[in-house]
Amino acid sequence: MLPDSVSRTALGTAYLRAAHQIFETEPRVLDDPVALPLIGPNAECRIRKKADHFQSPIMRALRARTVLRSRYTEDRLYDAVRRGIAQYVILGAGFDTFALRQPRWAAQLGIFEVDSRATQDEKRSRLTAAGFTVPSNTRYSRKLIGRNTASQHGTKFSMRSMHSSPSL
Repeated sequence: MLPDSVSRTALGTAYLRAAHQIFETEPRVLDDPVALPLIGPNAECRIRKKADHFQSPIMRALRARTVLRSRYTEDRLYDAVRRGIAQYVILGAGFDTFALRQPRWAAQLGIFEVDSRATQDEKRSRLTAAGFTVPSNTRYSRKLIGRNTASQHGTKFSMRSMHSSPSL
């Protein structure tokens, strides 16, 4: 990813999560009512027009991997919160939607989304356009994601944090 560009991986992951909402039946592995609005107006129509692409074996497998990874992470986060974790740090957050669809058990959790300035600006612009408000327990940290860790960029998180990297 170029430093001043929006992550294509983040956008692709958002499309996979949205396609999961369209093509999978209840009960879904991951219910994500934010996925389609985050992509933008007519997202469902655009995805349905490319149904052959999104329903190909490779895309079905990639979609399954994407939503299973999110579901697994969120299930582990629930367990961690019950043990006293107070912060959730999402490295390379991209267009992750947990903060917007967080369950009640996450309300006291500090959620930190770490990603590049360009990707976060694009995400926040799309959320505003779709009528979403960022919850008060969510913070954005604009850092370059790459070989360096968050701590090397000066980002400090408590030892009682759970970290996730959804796009890696």
